[in-house]
Amino acid sequence: MRVLAVFTLLLCSGCATWSGETQAEESAWLALHTADAVQTAQFQYEPGMQEDESRWAIGARPSTRSVVVYFAAEALMHAAVTEYLEAHGAPRWARRLWQGVWLADAGRDVYDNAQLMPIVIAKRPAVEPRQQ
Repeated sequence: MRVLAVFTLLLCSGCATWSGETQAEESAWLALHTADAVQTAQFQYEPGMQEDESRWAIGARPSTRSVVVYFAAEALMHAAVTEYLEAHGAPRWARRLWQGVWLADAGRDVYDNAQLMPIVIAKRPAVEPRQQ
């Protein structure tokens, strides 16, 4: 999941030409999107948990690798559309609608996952430090 966090930061750094409003919205969406990815990657550790929304692409019990690839591709697509809207002078209402819909969807995903996950996260064993 560190790869996704680094990828997210790098993606944000390429947004310097966007308006401050768009940068803030894109950063908020990327934060929620990354949280959703981290939660989704946890599904493989709990027998009763299954992915629903992106099952068509990554399966019901996705591996960490498939989650990272899927969520990174979705982040690239989102940034590309945002860039297109900014570069082609889309009306402000269209850019805000684009971001608003995706922010609401990502927020709902994180909230829904959190309703299912508190016990799962608490039950997951701590990661042992690497031996040197």
